[in-house]
Amino acid sequence: MISTFVQNLTIKIMTAFVSPKSKKAKNRFANLMNNDPECIIEQDKGDRVFLTSINGKNHFWVSLTNDKDWEVEL
Repeated sequence: MISTFVQNLTIKIMTAFVSPKSKKAKNRFANLMNNDPECIIEQDKGDRVFLTSINGKNHFWVSLTNDKDWEVEL
C-alpha cells in the first residue's frame, strides 16, 4: 500500500495592473482583456515584465520605464 502525504502548499501569484496608451494596446485591452487591467506576472527581468491577462487571452512584454503601449503598476 502506498500512502501519500500532501502538505498545505501556498503559491503566491504576483500581479500587475496595466492601462493602455497606444491605439494597439487600447484595442487589445478592449477585445482580448475585456477591459480588465489585472495581469499575472509570468517573468520579471528587472526592467521589463512578461504579463498574461487574467482571462489568459493576451500575453505581452512591458517595459517598466517608458513603455510606448502600456502604463504598468506593480
